[in-house]
Amino acid sequence: KIIENILIILLILLGIFSAVALSLCLVNGLETYVRQHIALHYRKILTKKAFANNELRTHEGHQQRVQEDCRDYPLLALDLLQYVCMQAILVIYFIYVIWYQAGLLYVAIPIIYGTVGTGLSYYIAHPLIQLNYINQVLEAAFRQSLSKVHYGRVHRNNHKMFKKTKHLQYFQYFYSQISVIFPYLILSPLYFTGVIVFGVLMQVASTIAHLTDSLGSIVTNFDKINKMLSCRRRLKELGVI
Repeated sequence: KIIENILIILLILLGIFSAVALSLCLVNGLETYVRQHIALHYRKILTKKAFANNELRTHEGHQQRVQEDCRDYPLLALDLLQYVCMQAILVIYFIYVIWYQAGLLYVAIPIIYGTVGTGLSYYIAHPLIQLNYINQVLEAAFRQSLSKVHYGRVHRNNHKMFKKTKHLQYFQYFYSQISVIFPYLILSPLYFTGVIVFGVLMQVASTIAHLTDSLGSIVTNFDKINKMLSCRRRLKELGVI
């Protein structure tokens, strides 16, 4: 009888797990479809506005800019919006957990760390927005003319862009490596003074690591942000947005 009850409970739990797993699959698939459908509808609106602009043909490389930017901008904007919303929810949850287990001070320190990291990342990476925009313009001009002069301009701008990207990647790698040991550095006084035990140390350190990752979203996703801002700028020039 006991074995039968255990089997019944296992079957019930397996059924619940299967239902939850299938529901998650359905939600994820539907979420992707809805996001792509919204982006497609927005692309249609942007493309119509571009076609309605009588001065569209005066812009260099307008064919490629309308085709690519009207396609990429909605997808990039929606992806980033969804990502930011998810990270905001996680940040609220992590702040609550850290506040409850370690106190307000250990909430403030990761927030300051993430804010400083984001500010430094913006300072280092900000020139890339302009360089990426110029690169798109020069590539369009070279594609139309295929001349040595235009290629020289593309080559020089690419060199500048790659150099700035190198600086940004240095900082991104440095930030990510420091983030690994950062939670243990700030929590070690609590542990060595006996305020918290080792198990709590590991739990809070893991939560702080997740919090700093969420707060550093701009640092780690600047490439996508940069591409979206460049698309937006080109679409504004075309009179689309």
